[in-house]
Parts: sequence; C-alpha cells; structure tokens
Amino acid sequence: GGHGTRVQAVMSEVGDQEKIDIVVWDANPETYITNALSPTNVTKVVIDPATQKAKVIVPEDQLSVAIGKSGQNVRLASKLTGYEIDIESAAAKAEAAPQAEAPKVVGAANAPKLKKKSDLESSLLEAIEEHGEESGETNSK
Repeated sequence: GGHGTRVQAVMSEVGDQEKIDIVVWDANPETYITNALSPTNVTKVVIDPATQKAKVIVPEDQLSVAIGKSGQNVRLASKLTGYEIDIESAAAKAEAAPQAEAPKVVGAANAPKLKKKSDLESSLLEAIEEHGEESGETNSK
C-alpha cells in the first residue's frame, strides 16, 4: 500500500523483536525460489516437480548468505515455497561435473592417410585381410 501502511500494520502487530522479509510470489517455481532466497544472487535453479525438490546454484561468495545462520535461510525458503531446497556453490558444481575426455584414437600412428573414397575402400579391404576372415564368418551366421 501507500507509504508501506500494510507492512507497518504487520510490524506493529508482531513487534520490534521480529524481523519481516517480504517475498514476491511467482507462479514459476524457479523465480519464486529465487525470490525466497533474496538477497542471494542465485545463478541457477533446477526443479524436480515430481519430488518437490530444487537444486539451487549460487556463487561461492554467496553460499553462506543463501544457507543462513544454522541453515535458517534455506529452511525458511523451503517452508515458504514447498520445495526441499539443496544449495550448492557454482565452484562445487563445476568440480562435481564429469570432465569430458577427448576421444582416444587407437593406432593413429599406423592409420593410413585417406584422401578420397577409393582410399577408404582399399584401407577397409586391407584391414579385413589383415585380421583374417574369421571375424567376418562369425558376423554372417
């Protein structure tokens, strides 16, 4: 309302001993969870609606702000949003991500240089001859 009259009315009811945070509601759960964790700068929110769980990624320097003293911030945000919230730092997320390995090339030093289609065909024929016909016979049965 005008000049914060609604907030002032609530504040006068609860007294000066309690703190009040105002969270903007949103139908989008990702946005709502981000708002509930304010003032934390949320990097990413991943929602699993089936289990009502959310994984929240925050910058390393925001991790303690997001969790709060004794986990109070994340606990209150979970109660408010109805999602079980798991908070991770972006650095921890990057470390946990499996590193993609470069494809391994076996026998690359001995591989023939192919410049045209006929080179490929002759290379395949040579490989079949080199390894014998046994493997070809087992595949044809």
